[in-house]
Amino acid sequence: MSILCWNGTTINPQTIAVLESNRDDAFRYDVRTSRLDLVQEVWEHEIIPFLNVRELAMLRPTCRWCNEQWHEFLKRNTFRVPEQVPTIEEAVRVGFNVSKQKEYKKKSPLVVVLSEGDHVVEGSWTDSCGTVLQNTLDITCSKISFIGQGKDKTRVHGGIGVLNKKSVTVKNLTLKIQVGMVWLWKWKGRKLRWE
Repeated sequence: MSILCWNGTTINPQTIAVLESNRDDAFRYDVRTSRLDLVQEVWEHEIIPFLNVRELAMLRPTCRWCNEQWHEFLKRNTFRVPEQVPTIEEAVRVGFNVSKQKEYKKKSPLVVVLSEGDHVVEGSWTDSCGTVLQNTLDITCSKISFIGQGKDKTRVHGGIGVLNKKSVTVKNLTLKIQVGMVWLWKWKGRKLRWE
C-alpha cells in the first residue's frame, strides 16, 4: 500500500456511484463527542498493518503516536519479505540502517522472514580480492538471520556474500545459483551458519 494524497474529487463513475448510493449511511466522526477511540483503532487495525517499513519510517516524525509505532516495530526485530519490505535486498538495506539505531545481539538478531515462493537477488557483491559477483546478496550487517518457510517452499535465486560480519544464519530455504557458479557464498573468518 502506498500513501496517496487525495484532493476529494474523482471522475471514476464506479466510485461516484458508490459514494452517491451510500451518502445517507455516512456520518461525521467528531473526536470531541465520541466515546469511541476510532482514530487510534483505525490506525492500529486498518492502516498500520498495511504499511511497509519505508512508509512507517516516513510517518515516524509526523506525530508521537507514529513514532511509538516505529519503536514497537523495532522491538520485534523482524522484517517480512515482501509484506513489510519488498525484496530481500531491501531488507538488508533497512537492517543496515536500523542497526545504526539499535544493536542486535546474537540471541536476538535481526530476523528476515521470507515468504513462500521465489526471491531474486539482483545486486552484486565484491569479495576481499575485488572480484564482483553478480546476483549475490551483500550482507552489510552482523547478527542477522534469514528464515524461509521451508526448503521446498522458499527459494532464493542468487548467492550470499558475507565479509567481516558476525552471526549470519540461513534457515529453511533453498539457494538457487546460476549454472557455472561454483560458490554459494564466501566469507572470511566469521560465523556463517546454514541450517
